[in-house]
Amino acid sequence: MTESRKICTKCKKNKPINNFNIDNNISDNHSIYCKFCISIFNKKRVGKYKEYNKIRYKNNKSKILKINKEEYKKNSIKIRKRHRKNEVKRRESWRSILPNIIKCKICDKILYFYKNENNADASFSVVFDHRHGGKAPITRHPSNWLNSNNRTKEKEKVWKQSNFGTLCRKCNMFLPTNTKKRKKIVTKIVKYVFGKDFKIQKTYKKNKWIQKTLLR
Repeated sequence: MTESRKICTKCKKNKPINNFNIDNNISDNHSIYCKFCISIFNKKRVGKYKEYNKIRYKNNKSKILKINKEEYKKNSIKIRKRHRKNEVKRRESWRSILPNIIKCKICDKILYFYKNENNADASFSVVFDHRHGGKAPITRHPSNWLNSNNRTKEKEKVWKQSNFGTLCRKCNMFLPTNTKKRKKIVTKIVKYVFGKDFKIQKTYKKNKWIQKTLLR
């Protein structure tokens, strides 16, 4: 059987009927525009709306803020529920990258990324630690960043470049936020426990630099 085809009124190309969306208002029950032309049109329209909204917000900033405050007071419960649903959807999109069960890098305590599924309390939740002293691409709270960003290839690169540490709450609270102070405290702890200082020795094996901590 020959495949049915149709000519797009926008690009004037003869394409298979599968390249057209279903439209019951047309005689052949398919749109007069192909899917490719519709996608280009939608992208241009979204770009125009973004530019229009930016200009509109700058010119009417005070009025828009007042209206938003009034709407939030009237429908605060509905708005919070909607925001919470959107946060859960964004967080779910990262499920394949972030494992559910994670160990603390310091005390080896078992932690859960989706703690609600495992009936675990807050003490078993993962804390993503800024171990690079704020030099990571993501400077804000990592969990809040996941809740407000859908997973894309670009966002995956940003998350991997940040290279957060996974700690429990107790270990994270023990370490200072400043990485320079962390190193000083760790050296003092090692000296107190072992009675000796430690140094980092680098060895080159199999085309890689390997760090070893040795007690003096």
